[in-house]
Parts: sequence; structure tokens; C-alpha cells
Amino acid sequence: MIREAQRLRPDAASRWLVAGAPTLPFPDGGFDVVTLAFIFNHVPSPESTLRDCARVLRPGGVLAIAVWGDSGLVEAWDAVLGVPGAVRLPTPQLPPEEDFARTAEGLAELCGRAGLRVLGRSQPAWTVRISVDELWQAPLAGLARIGRQVAAQTPAVQAAMLQRCGRMPSVPGRRSSSPFARPPRSCSPAPAADRVVGAADP
Repeated sequence: MIREAQRLRPDAASRWLVAGAPTLPFPDGGFDVVTLAFIFNHVPSPESTLRDCARVLRPGGVLAIAVWGDSGLVEAWDAVLGVPGAVRLPTPQLPPEEDFARTAEGLAELCGRAGLRVLGRSQPAWTVRISVDELWQAPLAGLARIGRQVAAQTPAVQAAMLQRCGRMPSVPGRRSSSPFARPPRSCSPAPAADRVVGAADP
């Protein structure tokens, strides 16, 4: 990602840095705006990460956050992992005191715990159309938690998982079809992202 960013913005005014939260290598109050896009599944402490981001904001600065909401993907991948012979690896979970509801309200509550004042929140949804074969490339490449699960399977089990992926029925009660919906070989996931814009209090 850094290489791609450098390619798109080669100007000397742009500085690209790889660093980890919640120990950002920046001074207090050094930024007007901080954005966090879909990272809370990848940090050990969402609240500590938010506090550190608030630390590097100037008084009155803005922190914009987006997290994945409930798209039905978790249930769909869980069904794919249910093929005979599949091995289920333990899935790391946040401790209860660190976790939060993946909704606009849950994210706002997390911001409050971190000492941030919420300025606005929304929960947009959109439809992504992608073939099953294209979608399957992500877990085959080891992306996300499902990628780790798929990598642990034999080629025969992976083939059975792909076959099940292509014939998953619609999920009742959802606002849209299952991420792995008929007709076979195509799917229409409708992910929802919860967004909160918060401010560091002066």
C-alpha cells in the first residue's frame, strides 16, 4: 500500500510512514485531521488506538472513523467452512472489555470511552457485484481471517468450499441477498460501514 501511495503521490510534500497503533511516532497535537478506515479488526486495543489518535490531534481537530458493519459475510463464510473435512482454526477475539458493537451506536460509545466528542454518525450501505471466482481469490491469497482458515485446508476441501460458495442461498431477513447468492458464479454482497466523526476536545 505504501508503494502504491508513493506511486500515486510522488511529490516531495507527501511523507509515507509505516507505524503501529497505539504507539504512533508523532508529537502531541500535530495533526488537524486523522482518519481510521477499517482498522479495528487489526489492532489489539481499539480504545487505546483511539486515545493515541486523539493525542496527535490538535485541540478541536477531527478524527474520522469507519468500521465494517453487519454485511452477512461472517455467517456466509462460516457456512462455507462447514463443508465435510474442513479444519477450523481458533479465531482470535478481543477481550470483552476491549470489544464494541459494530454499529454506529457502538462506535460512538467507544469514542466516548476514549474521551472523544461525537460530531456525527451514519451507516451507509452499498452493493458490490463480484463473481464467486473473483471473490475467492481473496481468501486463497490469505487475506483476512477467512484467508487463514482457507490456507489450513487441503486442496480437496478448498474445492468443496468454493463449490459451496457458488450455491449459497439467500439469507432470510437480510436487507439484501447473501454475499454468495444465486445465480451460481455471481454474488452481490451489500456491506454496511458504520462511520463516526469525532473531535478532540480543546
